[in-house]
Amino acid sequence: MRGAGQSGSPSTLSGCRIEATLPKVPIAVPVSLLIPKQDLALSPCLYDNVPDHVTDLEVHHLAANHWVYHSHPGLVNDLIRSFVQRQAGTSVTAG
Repeated sequence: MRGAGQSGSPSTLSGCRIEATLPKVPIAVPVSLLIPKQDLALSPCLYDNVPDHVTDLEVHHLAANHWVYHSHPGLVNDLIRSFVQRQAGTSVTAG
């Protein structure tokens, strides 16, 4: 069910056999997407069509499971820090 003000057309997410109503308007803010390749809860194919809907996207495929921030906290922190630095145009140091 769609909420008020939402519109879009149904799309099948590639290889996942899931129907979703996706917005017609692209997401125009910077997005960093971390995709754990061994996620048993959310199949990595759920993200296949994200590039079709996000205009400023960076994707990181990680050799990790669903709890990537628990199993690889340093890597996740580094990726987030680097993303924020690029967006802010500044250097952010670990504190």
